[in-house]
Amino acid sequence: MSTTRFIDVSAEKVIIEHLSLGREDSMEKILEAFPDIKPDWFTGLSLAWIAAKELHQQGRPVSSLTLAETLGEKGLVSIGGARVICPEHHSWPLVSDCLQRLQELAPKRAAIPIFKQASDGFLTVAETIAALEPLAVPTSGNKLKERRFSLSNAPEEAIPRLYLAGQGVCTAGNLTVITGQAKAGKSALLGGTIAALIDGKEHLGLTAVANTDGNGWVHFDTEQSRSDHHKLILRAMTRAEVTTLPDWLRSYSVADIPTSDRRTLLASEMAATRADCGRVGGVIVDGVADLCHDPNDPAEAFGLVEELHRLAIKYDCPIVLILHLNPGSLTNKTRGHLGSQLERKAESVIQLEKSDDGTVTSWLQYSRNGYLPKDQGVRFSWDDDEGMFMQVAGTRHEARAKAKTDKERAELERLAHLVIERNGPRKWGQFIDDLSTLCTSKKTAERKFSKMKALSILSQTLTGEWELAA
Repeated sequence: MSTTRFIDVSAEKVIIEHLSLGREDSMEKILEAFPDIKPDWFTGLSLAWIAAKELHQQGRPVSSLTLAETLGEKGLVSIGGARVICPEHHSWPLVSDCLQRLQELAPKRAAIPIFKQASDGFLTVAETIAALEPLAVPTSGNKLKERRFSLSNAPEEAIPRLYLAGQGVCTAGNLTVITGQAKAGKSALLGGTIAALIDGKEHLGLTAVANTDGNGWVHFDTEQSRSDHHKLILRAMTRAEVTTLPDWLRSYSVADIPTSDRRTLLASEMAATRADCGRVGGVIVDGVADLCHDPNDPAEAFGLVEELHRLAIKYDCPIVLILHLNPGSLTNKTRGHLGSQLERKAESVIQLEKSDDGTVTSWLQYSRNGYLPKDQGVRFSWDDDEGMFMQVAGTRHEARAKAKTDKERAELERLAHLVIERNGPRKWGQFIDDLSTLCTSKKTAERKFSKMKALSILSQTLTGEWELAA
């Protein structure tokens, strides 16, 4: 019985199909991600891979047509031509995972013919062992050795790259999420973040570690038009009071780039940033849901979160992700399975909420290393004079307390006006009797009268009567 039918070729189909679609620089991206890729990683489509690599070395484009033509020139049309090269529809975000899968499968595939020869009696036991030894996969113990806890091999202390109201929210190797309803101020907070990165000062409650080493920060805007993206960066520069953007801040508008390409571009840009700047300081993605086709697909959502977390660890940097809440959500639920998984995996979740008066409050909904409840959150609102959102003094708790006091004062002033306008200045006893008709009891009237005096709503005449204060 042939062993070919038991070989998993789904991963190589994804890779060959991506090449056959003729995407720009697709071959370079694959070779950059896995420079040591070998033809024997492939099984059913190894000939197609060899043909693709030959086309690339000749400087010719790789596509389904050029692959079929090259295979035909070699007399290999019988393998199925373009239909075999493009057997199914797959998404580019899976290609890096499939390359990893091929690398893992290579030793197992190479072992199949060895076992076949041994079973047919062409190899002795000793020869079989000798042939299999080079294919041995490192044991899990070897893989885990450098990851084992050790007091003598402690990692560097995780110093936050960003702070919200003095609370560290963003350390290397972790994900941070900024979330809120549409038009809740996420873009304003993003602009404050970029400004803080530029000048190291506080903007809308956010501060950043001074980037004295010029570590590269990458910003991908997947939601706005190029014009809106341009305005966002200009406002951030205005906040930071600079006229030129630092070279280490690399901001891109990618809303018009296909979803299937954005993740690849992000990984490539992180690699380029490290090469150009020496280190990746951090990454900001506005919005992360546009890096997948369906945020409600568990497999795709979980795969995206895992990939982003791996990138954060690989490049030793934080990744800040902006994500909408479900429309009309009353429970602050982020979008789909993607939001649920991000909430589980993120180091911190910064929540934004806009009140009826347009004031936005930002606080830490979740955080491993900080504490900032809603009532103590940072508040900001639109300022016509400045032409941007500006921070509002006081916490939400203080604002609510002031609003309550203002409301109570307005009610006391209303009652005092009713009594005086109806009967004129009154002695204390008369005032209390009149006020009692407007309150639930005489005791309540006496309590309200005392507050009117304390708040200087009322003043006493020389004859001992009470009237409205001037």
